[in-house]
Amino acid sequence: MFSIRLCKIRISFHFSFFAVISLMLLLDGEGCLMLGFYACLLHEMGHLAAMLWLNVPVSEICFYGAGVKIVPKKRSLTGYGKEFAVLAAGPLANLLVFALSYFFIGGQAAVFGAISLVTGLFNLLPLKGFDGGRIIALAAERFAAPLGLWETKTALAAVNIAALVVLLAIAAARGFGNLSLYITVIYFMIAELMI
Repeated sequence: MFSIRLCKIRISFHFSFFAVISLMLLLDGEGCLMLGFYACLLHEMGHLAAMLWLNVPVSEICFYGAGVKIVPKKRSLTGYGKEFAVLAAGPLANLLVFALSYFFIGGQAAVFGAISLVTGLFNLLPLKGFDGGRIIALAAERFAAPLGLWETKTALAAVNIAALVVLLAIAAARGFGNLSLYITVIYFMIAELMI
């Protein structure tokens, strides 16, 4: 890993980031994987734009194998509204690009729009570590105090695990043999168990 400082922001690059990019370039005959990478960058730019708009100082931008993580300075996200806006800005950027490229530009841009749509919707999944899961956790912190925050988060995790088990069962029953799907779903289940 190496890092640089740019305007008091630490920008770090893990080896895994370059490994994933290299693998994508080797395997991507159609160019769709790189379009997916660009859609992910656009997603993170949405988060970053919201942080700049709301005067949330950025401490670090970390590029790693699973994507990009933007870390705000400690205690800079005060209030549920600010945090919700920052979390929603990434998927919103993807959905806006989808609307512009698919409905107004068309052609090859429509492919990027469709990939951007999938990226935005994927990040809205209510799973831990995704924007959707973090939005639900934020809502639980805000509104579930009388019910008990831990109990609410446990119930949400149980619902997510049940949905993932159903997804695995349907995939297995239909004979879907994609090993990466099974590994990914099992990873999501393990992540949900770590409350």
